[in-house]
Amino acid sequence: MGKKITWRFEPRPNDVARVKEIVGATGFFKPAEADCAAELVGIALANPTSGHHFIFAEVAGEVFGYANYGKNDMTEKSWDLYWIAVHPAAQGLGIGKLLIKQTERLIHEKGGPGSRIYVE
Repeated sequence: MGKKITWRFEPRPNDVARVKEIVGATGFFKPAEADCAAELVGIALANPTSGHHFIFAEVAGEVFGYANYGKNDMTEKSWDLYWIAVHPAAQGLGIGKLLIKQTERLIHEKGGPGSRIYVE
């Protein structure tokens, strides 16, 4: 791959299919789970205040990984990391690690000191 990773934080309509493809291609999730991951992108597109936040890792304009996180509304400082996946063609390049760092940074910016992240 060897190209620079760029970050995007707003979902686009074509991300619905790409997220389903990425999640399905990993081999870690069932087809229904890939459908769910894609559906959450659609929900966020239809309702930007849904509470679902995204980070998309792109290389040359193509999404190769993403993370989906949101605030746990039952607590003051808890956030959930719902999904994180990297396409097999880009695994081993550090994209997953960078997605975690980006997620941590954004949660701490939004939630303030003492924010905690829980992985489902």
